[in-house]
Amino acid sequence: MTPVLEAVGISHTWIRVARDIRVLDGVNLGLPAAKIAALHGSPGSGRSTLLRILGGFEPPGEGALLLDGQPVQGDDVPTRAAAIARRVGSPGSTPHPRWGALTFVASGLALQGVHREEREEKARLALERVDFARVQNALPDEFDAWGRIRLTWARCLAEGVALLLVDQAPIDRSLDAMRWELLVRLRDETGLGALFIPRFADVGREADARYEMASGHLKRL
Repeated sequence: MTPVLEAVGISHTWIRVARDIRVLDGVNLGLPAAKIAALHGSPGSGRSTLLRILGGFEPPGEGALLLDGQPVQGDDVPTRAAAIARRVGSPGSTPHPRWGALTFVASGLALQGVHREEREEKARLALERVDFARVQNALPDEFDAWGRIRLTWARCLAEGVALLLVDQAPIDRSLDAMRWELLVRLRDETGLGALFIPRFADVGREADARYEMASGHLKRL
């Protein structure tokens, strides 16, 4: 199976005054649809940097990204990020304070020029997927942290992505576990794949594949 997104020989160095830090060193990783990979590691190990590179938000120092087996095109960050976003969701958009849930979830489709009726139907289905069928008009400040996470995921689902890139978040263990449980359900119900960075080491142990980042190197567990 061809991965939706693949990192090939990705290396990256942080430029510092005292000394340069090679945070990623020859990382190879393939992410298929309908599979969840959990990425473990200590703070500062490079996991979030890898996620930003995979999402197209930061260029790698060395190596290449493949999308559906083809090199990601574009010499600048916006172009590369837009190309990847057609197939890969990077939740993180902050809901507009005056937009209801349905409007926010459909907003990415509006930017793509999708007709209003079609985008609202896709947004409704996405909200149902994250158990928000009855809150279509609720405003962002009516949601707690878990609710806002689900809204950003629903926006990606509405756009029809095959893969989610889920970074760690400053949350407690119960919320980390809820993120994991919803990812598993979405995988089973929709065939969604994901790269998931847990905040707690015991979350995500049932992943289809587990990796650890240490000293710039990626190791399969």
